[in-house]
Amino acid sequence: DYSRAVLDGDLDKARATIRRAAELAPGSKAVYNWALMAVRIGRPVEAREALGSLHPDRGVMRDVSRYWIRLIEASHQLGDHVRELEEVRELATRHPDDRSVLFQNVRVLAAMGEADSLQALFRSRRMTGLRPEIVSRRYRNAAVELFAHGHDAEAREMATQGIRWIDRSLPATDRLSALNVGVDITGVRIDITARDEAMYQRARLLELLSRKEEALAAYEDLLETNPRAWWLRGHRGVMLAWMGDEEGARTVDSWLQSSTPEYGASAVTLWRAGIAARLGEHKRAVALLQRARLEGRIWDSLHAWFHLYDALGDDPAFQRFMAPQG
Repeated sequence: DYSRAVLDGDLDKARATIRRAAELAPGSKAVYNWALMAVRIGRPVEAREALGSLHPDRGVMRDVSRYWIRLIEASHQLGDHVRELEEVRELATRHPDDRSVLFQNVRVLAAMGEADSLQALFRSRRMTGLRPEIVSRRYRNAAVELFAHGHDAEAREMATQGIRWIDRSLPATDRLSALNVGVDITGVRIDITARDEAMYQRARLLELLSRKEEALAAYEDLLETNPRAWWLRGHRGVMLAWMGDEEGARTVDSWLQSSTPEYGASAVTLWRAGIAARLGEHKRAVALLQRARLEGRIWDSLHAWFHLYDALGDDPAFQRFMAPQG
């Protein structure tokens, strides 16, 4: 029942099912899965309760980095960034080779507005030794996180710095990106070049800087080169709405609404919410976000979009939607 609910995108049912299993088997992997489902639907207190009954040095979580990652996610959702930073450092100490360590560092430092520490991190060997498309994504992570947590000036500076870095460091066009960028509308994996991945991150940084025409042109260029990357249509619709082209934005929205992705509808619904938000239709935008969550969209993937926070950040319904639920 648990696995079927996860595959169906019914995370509420998955959480309820695995919680019952965890209560029947204390100290088991089911307890971790309960924490995983809780944090995915924005219930960080519950996630910490489940993880608190496990131990990172014995039992099923011994030497498992995911234990710390779930704690970090719960602390981030609660806004307890001091505790989050301690947990990130613990993760880095215990599991220095875990691929998420760098991202976790970027996210918590940005949430805290620690601009100097972020600058030091981007100058460090840990960052400079990475492939350009990965570094460009980390610049975008930092800029959006700074913005989402109210550090507007620092976010703009990080975005500007990221664009300069990308312009100096664009990778060769013939190498595929090291990142998993997603799948097309039929569920088939998409591979794009490392250069296009870096240019995609550059477009998102331009968007954060309100350089609308440049961002739209960049998304359209990328869509022409990568027509199966349907989410670029979503970006285009969001930008058209922001720039006042209501007809163009609604055309994209209609295309998204008519799409029936085999891998899950929540991603399409999320883009429709973004278009509605930029059109000023806040009530419909929040309703679509609620639908996306019911379709299986996890909390972290709602947290990463500049246009949602820029358009809806002051909306009480959006604030309630993004607040921890338990």
